[in-house]
Order: sequence, then C-alpha cells, then structure tokens
Amino acid sequence: MKKDCPTCGGTGKELVTCEACQGSGQIDGKDCRTCYTQGQVVVVCRACKGTGDSDEDE
Repeated sequence: MKKDCPTCGGTGKELVTCEACQGSGQIDGKDCRTCYTQGQVVVVCRACKGTGDSDEDE
C-alpha cells in the first residue's frame, strides 16, 4: 500500500505563492483576482503530480 505524499499529505494539491500578485493579495492597490487577496493559490502537487501517493510503499 502506498504512503501519502509528504508534500501534500495525500490531497494531490498544494498551496503556492500567487504569481500574479507575488503573494501580496493586491495589484496596484486593487484586490488580486487570481488568488482573491489570499496571496496563495491551490495547484496540483509538484511532488506527486496530483496522485496523493508517495514513491514509498507502507
């Protein structure tokens, strides 16, 4: 049985800094529409490519 990916905890997704606003949540004094002022966006996990599994077996 596979273990959960240590990067995303088995969710297949991870939070990364929003590239549009560089994590500030604002662009030119206006709310960033890419991350909705959160400064981070959810993307497919880079480590497991969205599977949620690690390379190791339990």
